[in-house]
Amino acid sequence: MQTDIEVSEYGKGDNTLLLLHPFPVHHEYFNKLSNYLPDGWRVILPDLPGCGQSPPLEDEIITMKQAAELMFQCLPDNFDQLVIGGVSMGGYITMALLQEFKPAVSAVILANTRDQADLDGGAGRQEVVKMIDEGRREKYVDGLIPKLIAERNREDEELLATIHHLIAGTTDQAIKQYSLGMGQRQSSREFLATQPYPILLITGDQDKITGVEVMTEMHEAYSNSRFKIIPKAGHFAFLENSETSSRIIHEFLSSL
Repeated sequence: MQTDIEVSEYGKGDNTLLLLHPFPVHHEYFNKLSNYLPDGWRVILPDLPGCGQSPPLEDEIITMKQAAELMFQCLPDNFDQLVIGGVSMGGYITMALLQEFKPAVSAVILANTRDQADLDGGAGRQEVVKMIDEGRREKYVDGLIPKLIAERNREDEELLATIHHLIAGTTDQAIKQYSLGMGQRQSSREFLATQPYPILLITGDQDKITGVEVMTEMHEAYSNSRFKIIPKAGHFAFLENSETSSRIIHEFLSSL
């Protein structure tokens, strides 16, 4: 599958970090991370189709495997070390990429995500599609944002404005495509538990979607994992506490 993908790059070096943004935003979610890259590292930040500057696809659904194929095409031909990571849906795509395309990675970062399929088989995601089809996008977004951030941050006008800006860059079609695609994903725990590379797990201490309990189970399942909890943050921890999140990434990359 070929399509034009808009890619931003920061930093210089022969070590590469491919970092995949969450749903339903785009690569600017990671804007502040570029200030914290260790020497010798560059970060590649793609926009998924229909998000940010990447043109949409016409498919009814974009599976995590399809998205992973597009992200695999964003990898450079040469690198000394390669780390692939993602937040929330970006984590699902990372797991699919690792399983389907088996890149030569040095390490993996999974933040605010889970390695199991939806318990309801994705049935709950159909409601998102219905709301978008009925022209209720604004109501959907208004109901979603409080779930993405810690309760203490829900009066932060600058943060709320940033999230609204990021979501505005995602098309209605993309919201439907990825909602359905996430609902069809498979469990990745058995696969990840057998992999030799270090896996950094990150979550916010108040993440109500894929929080401490879920990621503790993942940490216990992977013998080679490291687990960091970001204080005063929910599901969008990289936006809520960007300094701590970026420092954790910096320390992890520097340790490789």
